[in-house]
Amino acid sequence: MPSAKFYADIFGEYGEFGTKKYGFDLNTGKMPGKIMLYLKATGNGSNGWINNTTENNRNYYISLIKPYNGDRSNIAFAYARNDGAGYIPQVFSKMLENMYGYQFNFPPDLAYAYNINANWSTTLRWKNYIDKNITFENKIFYRSDSYKRTSYADPNYQFSPFSALNGGYLPNYPVNWAKPTPQNSYNPSAEFGSSLLGTAYHNYIDYVDEIGDSPMFIVKLPVNELKFGGRFLSYSTRSAEFWYGSYIMPEGNTYNDAWNEYDTMSNYSVYVQDKIKIIPEKLFIEPAMKYQTIKKTANYNPGYYYAVGGNISNFYNYWQPSIIVAYAPIRDINVYAAWGKTVGVPQVGTQYVSIGSETAEVAEIYDPLTAEKPQYITDYELGAKYLNSGFFLSARIYREDYINKFNSVYNPIIGVSVSFNSKNATQEGFKLSSKYNFNKDCGIFAGYSYKTAQYTSNYTGNYGSVAAGQYIPYIPKNLADIGGFAKIFGAYLKIWGAYTGTQYVPVSAQTNGVYYNLSQDYEIGGYFVLNGYASRSFNLNGISLFRQINIKTVKLSVSIANILNRQYNLWSNYTYGVSGSNPALEVIPGMPRFAFIKASFGF
Repeated sequence: MPSAKFYADIFGEYGEFGTKKYGFDLNTGKMPGKIMLYLKATGNGSNGWINNTTENNRNYYISLIKPYNGDRSNIAFAYARNDGAGYIPQVFSKMLENMYGYQFNFPPDLAYAYNINANWSTTLRWKNYIDKNITFENKIFYRSDSYKRTSYADPNYQFSPFSALNGGYLPNYPVNWAKPTPQNSYNPSAEFGSSLLGTAYHNYIDYVDEIGDSPMFIVKLPVNELKFGGRFLSYSTRSAEFWYGSYIMPEGNTYNDAWNEYDTMSNYSVYVQDKIKIIPEKLFIEPAMKYQTIKKTANYNPGYYYAVGGNISNFYNYWQPSIIVAYAPIRDINVYAAWGKTVGVPQVGTQYVSIGSETAEVAEIYDPLTAEKPQYITDYELGAKYLNSGFFLSARIYREDYINKFNSVYNPIIGVSVSFNSKNATQEGFKLSSKYNFNKDCGIFAGYSYKTAQYTSNYTGNYGSVAAGQYIPYIPKNLADIGGFAKIFGAYLKIWGAYTGTQYVPVSAQTNGVYYNLSQDYEIGGYFVLNGYASRSFNLNGISLFRQINIKTVKLSVSIANILNRQYNLWSNYTYGVSGSNPALEVIPGMPRFAFIKASFGF
């Protein structure tokens, strides 16, 4: 949001892999009528640290605020827009990375996925000071997202992939069974010579519209502060995928759609929260209660994945209580305890089940009688904080108990993850954080956390099975960071490192086109990444050339990520592929060493 002081700057950045970023921001300060305005526009592009992943993005933001009532009340408005387009990294076998290098990606004539994304949002907020004890706030917002992905896979590598695939799949590859059906009139063989040639290109679309209102009252009483309000959200989306034999393709319902769904959701909640001062400056209790209702509908048209259309409507309502107790036994030390219950509702469009199909090769068929269940979480936490003479230390322990734990399995055939429930699980651990400032210009910091996450019951379903005691995937056991900062001769320097420990990744297999997780997992190693940053500001008022064009300052900076050039994977998964008796490790690599410089000119 804008502030009362004027400032403006333009900036440009350039780094490795052809990375560039440029833009400006302007804060007007107080204008007539005390209106304050802030504008920002940026553009960025990169060739990508992974081969064949060029991208370009544009971002715009505007906000203004109009105070009134002696600056105690205000009306604020904000608008943001983001437009982006580019090629995304593909999932591939680790053996390909070993053979062709850390930055490997499929060549575009073999496989690619190109994304186009546009989203914008707007918010209108009203803060009204009623009297010294009562304030009312209301926020109305709207969001629109438009996403399209065009993917291609060479039909020649459908069922006999070249040796370098090492048991993996080409992502989003064509199928050899598409033909006219009662729900799809498109005939790929007649138009392009074969089913494989006629399904080499896929268009996936996802459109989202969201509108909501969030009112809140704040009431200050002698020994407590009461907050109560609500959040009322309406959401609609359309997602679909179409197959064709050329880049330019029609997108016809009941013609060439693999699926075509329309979903809605109404999410309404009301809450009350009270902060009670039992002993001023020593002890307070903060109980809260939230009541939420969610109604979801999903409508599916017939398609290659849906032999028949269908619809489903689910309604959820639940209470979510919580309480925090905080106590300061002595100066500089605070301890607290917290407990709460939350509920996670499955996303619209995740109701899939493995049932019969006209083609045995694929069974990702919608079943209106089956629905993913909500996930229930109970949280427990104890913590303490210490702050004195530049030294800060915090510690907390926690436990989270899950019922109907959300899980997912990645399907490389269609390039998406399917969500499902996997019964009960527990996560627990502790976290330590510390910081020490030697003086205002120099300090060090460090942190460490440990977590165990395991399923606590056996489960077998259409999309996988888990065993009690099995580790939940993608949760590192250990996380640590350490670093320091200093101001030397007018320059600011910072160096820090982050360690991500070992974690378990799932093992999946497929039968008749349906991928499912096995009740086994693999542990993959951790990695450490070291980063650095340096900046220096210069006053240009004494240079006549810059003074004439009203440039007052310039700030130069350099950043280096992954200084040691460690090789690691952002994502991993073991899959029993098209060949071999052992599962293949599929990966998406993390960023190698990356350096860029920035110049920012202030007016």
